[in-house]
Formats: sequence, structure tokens, C-alpha cells
Amino acid sequence: MPDLAQQVRHDLDANVTVVVLTGVLSLATAPRVRETLSKCVAQCPGAIIVDLRSVRVANVVALTVFAAAGRSERIHPDVAVLLVRSPTAGGAYAAADPLVFDSVG
Repeated sequence: MPDLAQQVRHDLDANVTVVVLTGVLSLATAPRVRETLSKCVAQCPGAIIVDLRSVRVANVVALTVFAAAGRSERIHPDVAVLLVRSPTAGGAYAAADPLVFDSVG
């Protein structure tokens, strides 16, 4: 089964935590992402930036992990959680295509 690598970097000067995800976000990998994001929110940085540029989504239900991070954010309201992805080939974000979804199996 494809896996999802996570790298967490803390930029103390900017008061930002960057979480870089690489691989496949699935129902199997989402709990680890939720745990990582919860730990990051608990540290109360000014913002958490989640880099999704190298993520494929195997199941759209796995995206609820980011809603869970938003609920954690309500406990620590000063922590912004921002999701970043690559622009489309034309250099603009397509509103109807927030992430690339594909079947992984």
C-alpha cells in the first residue's frame, strides 16, 4: 500500500510550523496526519502551513483530517492552519479542483 511521508519544520524566527506531506493521503494514512497536526496546533505557532504539493488523495473522505485540524484550531484560536497546493498548468488555481484526486490501489 502506498504510504505518506511527513516532515515537520519549525521556523522559530517566523513563528510558523511547516508540515510537508509526500505520497498518498488515504483512510489508512489520515490518522497519522491528524496526530501530527494536533501536536503542531498544541505547540501554538502563529500558523501551520501544510504543503500538499506532493500529495495524491486516494479517498476524498481522508480530507476530513483537515477539518479535524480546524476543530483543534478552535481550542487554540490563535493558530491558523493553511493548506498549500500547486497551481494548475496555467499558473492559477482551479476553484473546482482544490486537490488532485486519483484512484490508488
